[in-house]
Amino acid sequence: MVKLRGKNYHASQSIDVYDGEILTKAFSKSGEALPPGKYILSISLSIAATQRSKDFLKVAGKEYENLTGELMQGSGTKKFLYYEKKFKITK
Repeated sequence: MVKLRGKNYHASQSIDVYDGEILTKAFSKSGEALPPGKYILSISLSIAATQRSKDFLKVAGKEYENLTGELMQGSGTKKFLYYEKKFKITK
């Protein structure tokens, strides 16, 4: 799941991952570019027990045991992924 928050703005969408890259649709406000301001983008991977994609779990492992990297947190049956980035849009 990817979420984008800003002043008077909040949107979220599911994501797809292909060859290590996260793909999303463009974020907009009523079909227009986002207004200038500060935003927080967060990316998360729900706990394995709530994962709907059986194909994903075949690769990632029943408890995400096959997923590694600096964004993976926790251990054992409590592994999860969370990333947050603050940024500013000017003009």
